[in-house]
Amino acid sequence: MKPIANSQKPRVVTLGGGGGHAAVVRALKDLPIELTAICNTVDDGGSSGQLMQEYGVHHPGEVRQILSALSPSDALEYRFPKGTLQGLSIGNMLLAGLELKLHSFGEAIEQVRSWLGISHVVTPLTENNPVLHARTTTGKEIVGQANVATSIRSKNAEPYETIFITPSESKVSGAARKALMSA
Repeated sequence: MKPIANSQKPRVVTLGGGGGHAAVVRALKDLPIELTAICNTVDDGGSSGQLMQEYGVHHPGEVRQILSALSPSDALEYRFPKGTLQGLSIGNMLLAGLELKLHSFGEAIEQVRSWLGISHVVTPLTENNPVLHARTTTGKEIVGQANVATSIRSKNAEPYETIFITPSESKVSGAARKALMSA
């Protein structure tokens, strides 16, 4: 951990996805550090996948989990129990709606951080929505993180020859790069 020039607090960067990343961030949030959480951008399952497919927004789920872990409230995690919104989380819908209104996923994240009084930084790993692919040794291609995860858990899972993302020119976002370089 490297102290910041104008602060005595060390900079800590986490990089991950899912519940494990949120648990790490939750454990770190009250320490005297400047924390940046860099979130996975290839998840396409669940309500995030639904919002991505219907509205062309970025994957909100990983960011929502981290914002929720840093928040004093778990309101972002509420999921509608029935009806046409069944299973959709308020946090995912809020981030997607703000991205559509503000035309920027980063600005949507900053708006939610501000509303929740979160001082730590949350940023997606990439600025686009890369798609995860896996190619098996028999040449079968599996597309999408949710499908790859299901394939891995299958009793008849074929060994993978390669795993890659498209578009291949996906790059680490400027905010994520800056956080990693300064930590």
